Amino acid sequence: MINHTNHRIVSSVLLVVAFALTGCGKSTPKSPPKQQVRDAVAAVLPPFLSLDSIELEPISTGPESVKVNFKAIVAPKEDLYQVDREVPGTPKVTLLKAVQAAGTKASLYGSLEARRMMDKWTLELTEIPVGLEQFGKPRGAFSAQSYVTGTDEANTALRQQAVNAELQEQAKKAALQRQERERIAREEQLEQTRMAAEEQRKKEAEQRKAEEEAVRQKLMLATVPGATYIGTISREKELQRIRLVFTEQKGFLVRAEVSNPDNSKQKQTFTGELVSNPKPERNRSVAYPIVMSPVGEGTSKGSGQYGFDTSFDYFYRVVSVPLKLRLTDTGLEGESDTTVLGWGLFTLRLQRQ
Repeated sequence: MINHTNHRIVSSVLLVVAFALTGCGKSTPKSPPKQQVRDAVAAVLPPFLSLDSIELEPISTGPESVKVNFKAIVAPKEDLYQVDREVPGTPKVTLLKAVQAAGTKASLYGSLEARRMMDKWTLELTEIPVGLEQFGKPRGAFSAQSYVTGTDEANTALRQQAVNAELQEQAKKAALQRQERERIAREEQLEQTRMAAEEQRKKEAEQRKAEEEAVRQKLMLATVPGATYIGTISREKELQRIRLVFTEQKGFLVRAEVSNPDNSKQKQTFTGELVSNPKPERNRSVAYPIVMSPVGEGTSKGSGQYGFDTSFDYFYRVVSVPLKLRLTDTGLEGESDTTVLGWGLFTLRLQRQ
């Protein structure tokens, strides 16, 4: 009875083992060929690294797929460098330090995904997240102004950089000196221009003063007491003779008597002021340096406001308002504007006697 029971137990164990061996149960999937994995890892390595050997650890991720962890032993094909420091200047110099000698082995760790279809494996997503940071770069990966710290070429480059810095400093000082000379020259030129302009203004002011003095003297001579002018007063076709005699001159204040040479009883006294540099009146282009206004009542043989016979009496009209005169080559000319009185604008032309 006991032997029969033991026989049944042994048979059951053998059946389980046989079931496992036939693949009817769960089993560890196969791994892709090692050489295929090696080639995939070599393809993602930097070109300056060579793959020496590789170890694999497949982990099932499905019935026909695995994740393959790997450890790759690699070595640089040439010495590798990292930046030691940057030296600013002209040109900028990069100093390098060696971090990995050629042929020195190191370990990299990564993984890839593998999928099998029949007897064909497809590999993808090859990654090396651990180990690459320890490597530098070949010398040729750096700029032309990169040198290994402490070498003759590095020292030569630094000396040249110092020479260039000195030359730049000298050029900068020379430029500053040139700018300062140019600034001083500009200021001197501006000062000369200012002085020339000031001198010109003085000359012009003196000339204006001289011209005004000449005009003043000419006006004073033209209005000196006793200066006599005879001419006409006219408006359109109307014309009458007139005499003007200056009787008094006090500075720029003058007095004159205007009379009718054809009738000695018709006369009027005027007073006014001389202006050596008069301005034209509004909307007028002519300036009058002699402006005189009638004073008191004149005398005449007739009657009226001034005691004149006002029937067609030009003299009465001209002496009713201020006289505005200016000098001419031969005497005086001007106007008597009686427009506000309704008589219009009279023109005077007088020659000195």
